[in-house]
Amino acid sequence: LSGFKVIEPDTEYSQEVWLEVDNNSGETKTLSEVDEDFLEKVRKEYKSPEKVITGLKESNEIQVTNNREPTFNPSSSLIRLYYHIEVDDKNSRIKLSTTITELIGETPAIVIFGFALYSGNSRNGSFRQRTILEREWIAPRLGQTASRTFNVTNTQFWTANYTHTVGWVGAAPRTGTGSSETFLLNSKAKPYPKVINEHNNTVMPEPSMTTWKVVPENERTKREPKLKNKYIRWYIDTYGNPRWDWSGIHVHHVRPLKYGGTNAMRNLYPVPADFHIKVVTPWWANY
Repeated sequence: LSGFKVIEPDTEYSQEVWLEVDNNSGETKTLSEVDEDFLEKVRKEYKSPEKVITGLKESNEIQVTNNREPTFNPSSSLIRLYYHIEVDDKNSRIKLSTTITELIGETPAIVIFGFALYSGNSRNGSFRQRTILEREWIAPRLGQTASRTFNVTNTQFWTANYTHTVGWVGAAPRTGTGSSETFLLNSKAKPYPKVINEHNNTVMPEPSMTTWKVVPENERTKREPKLKNKYIRWYIDTYGNPRWDWSGIHVHHVRPLKYGGTNAMRNLYPVPADFHIKVVTPWWANY
């Protein structure tokens, strides 16, 4: 519907970490930014001599010779760790994985890491650890990976933290830490829907808590008669007239009446009717 932008929610979160050892000083460091020119230089330092076919021997074996030798004395060795979170709403689970996606130069003697998944009842509240992926890789290899899945059964906010220690022979090991974004999933691991009101540049608010209880029907607030008309007047007075065709818009309760919400204007948000019926309401059905 014109005036609204539906954003496909993220189902994957990832972060890559580069660590470097200086082959001369033995200093190990985490690279906050990776310059492509620097990477290309280091790759060239370690590039194998090119091979050329010079002909066939009588045994039909291909004969090759070295065409050139490396031009530089390697100055650094690098490793890239890739931390990945995949939300699988078809099977109601979260998958954590850690992979070595690049090795340049000398292979580290050891890589130790922990990738922990946490959940909480509010975005800014306390979180508790739900599972952890831990490994100790001796002489790690390119493409080495480990993963762990966790079954989602409750609506929660989720985040993940990682820590790793990488050490090369003759160099002091380096430890680093980091964290993922925080994201909201319902009890079926479905990400919270996202739609932007382009008229007042707001995003549909998410529930502030994941522990709202169902209020008995005879105790919950009833929807006001002609609530939509009242909301339209309030919206125009507050934000100006968006010139929408309001017949294609539903007024969504950010905190549903079923879970203790009210008809207060600040608890309401306009959404395209089709999006409300097909996406928002099903998400709340598994809150």
